[in-house]
Amino acid sequence: MEKYILIILLSAAVLLSASCGNAGPALEVLQGNYAYGRGDFQEANVFYLKAAEKGRFTDVIAYNLGTVYHALGESEAALEEWRKAQQTASEDLLPEVLYNQGVLLYDLGEYQEAYLMFRRVLELDPLREDARINYEFTLRKMSARNTAPRTVRQIPDESSSAGDVDRVLQYVERKEQALWGTGTIETEYQQDW
Repeated sequence: MEKYILIILLSAAVLLSASCGNAGPALEVLQGNYAYGRGDFQEANVFYLKAAEKGRFTDVIAYNLGTVYHALGESEAALEEWRKAQQTASEDLLPEVLYNQGVLLYDLGEYQEAYLMFRRVLELDPLREDARINYEFTLRKMSARNTAPRTVRQIPDESSSAGDVDRVLQYVERKEQALWGTGTIETEYQQDW
């Protein structure tokens, strides 16, 4: 939740600095961010919708609307707004949009789609720890349902995809070790996931 608030506040700062004296949608976005921070999601929604009418910063506004809808429990509306934001999202905003979609899809039990979202986030930002953890959770859920993605080189007559998931997770761990320059991950930490 704190991450959402930080992103929304950063979005407001960008909008205000870009408006150069003309409030445009920036004032409504700032008011929406303030209302969201107070937990008044309905009021935040109204301000974001007013800002959206002005036709500028549509990616940031759609992202914020999706976040509000998610907080209100309106999953379909949240996904719709995040998909809109994804179409025009800036390089900085795209990982956030994809990550939020992944979290919501995971919560809805749509693990294959969540997997794709988390994988895309990791392609854009390989050091993103929360996306990596959720990616691994998603792989495990898919493995439990026997829907884990199959690799091109997989032997088709294997009876279980659990080995595939473990290989993917081991590969991710090796890549992280190379990136972070660490040895092995502590045993206690591994048991948490």
